[in-house]
Amino acid sequence: MSSNRILSYFCYDNGITFSYIKSMTIIAKIANIKPQLSPSAQKIAAFILQQPASIVSLSSLQLAQQANVGQSSIVKFTQQLGFSGFLAFKVDLKEELTR
Repeated sequence: MSSNRILSYFCYDNGITFSYIKSMTIIAKIANIKPQLSPSAQKIAAFILQQPASIVSLSSLQLAQQANVGQSSIVKFTQQLGFSGFLAFKVDLKEELTR
């Protein structure tokens, strides 16, 4: 899934559903939904927003350790953004950062 395509994704947090249909970069999506995320997801978002280029060289376990969250939180976070998992997220993020 290309991050520049118009897409619909859903974020479930605290029983509230946020639906966005926009053409946004991955970084913009993360910044946009960060305030509504769970505390663990906010840690992940903050780390990604501070160091987006470093993410493409990390495994999900390494990112979890850096963000001080569980590895399953990384997968859930990327799924909240509409990706099938961390690898798909990394592929699109790398593509976005090399443009």
